[in-house]
Amino acid sequence: MMRRVLATVLLVAGLTALAAPAYAEGSFTSYMRGWLTGLETRSWDDKNADDVSTRFGAKGCSYDTGKDVGSIAMELNRNDTWTPDEHYGTKTVACNNSTVTTVGWGDKGKGNFDMTLKLIDGRVTSCCGKLDVDYVKVSY
Repeated sequence: MMRRVLATVLLVAGLTALAAPAYAEGSFTSYMRGWLTGLETRSWDDKNADDVSTRFGAKGCSYDTGKDVGSIAMELNRNDTWTPDEHYGTKTVACNNSTVTTVGWGDKGKGNFDMTLKLIDGRVTSCCGKLDVDYVKVSY
């Protein structure tokens, strides 16, 4: 009887562990108003408590003049105190008003990170005003 109970407990524990969803260690949501290329997001500390990709999502991109923005490009950076920052490349996010579009850089380990706006509609220099983004989500 005791063996059967122990076997059942172990089976349930094992199935629960397998069914547990992957989670992001942390995330934050925000918006962008009046941005030009070169500006950085707030920074965050990733303690690497999981194996989840660092991700950026956006929805509702436009110039402050009202013209729609088709895409923005963000660069992920690790902020190092005593050495030059590490840059993990630029990812382009397609912007639209109905769904959040997300890009990821993979799991970059432990550290302090931020992102830099590199391009607006494929350009370093804005053609039509400053960037506004209604919804931004960073998860890590």
